[in-house]
Amino acid sequence: MRAYGCGDVCVDLNGCPKCPVTVVADITKGPIPDVADDSAVVFVSCVFEYVAELDAARREVSRIAGSPENVFVVTVQPWTLTARLYPGALVARGR
Repeated sequence: MRAYGCGDVCVDLNGCPKCPVTVVADITKGPIPDVADDSAVVFVSCVFEYVAELDAARREVSRIAGSPENVFVVTVQPWTLTARLYPGALVARGR
């Protein structure tokens, strides 16, 4: 709340028309403009399994969160319906 007011900020590669506050950015391409270091609790939902540069994505999430206890991650498991519906997930391809 101290950096972004009250509410969520969605960071998405293509934007998100359903989110009231969206930053269009690629988390693998360095610091996201207007998102400060150690400024937020980060909820990463079904992202890591789709990025080709996993280490770069993890570094950016870590930068924003500031500490591991501020990061919450949900991933697609290869045996789930979600993996079948979104076949681009790298985890579903054995990564």
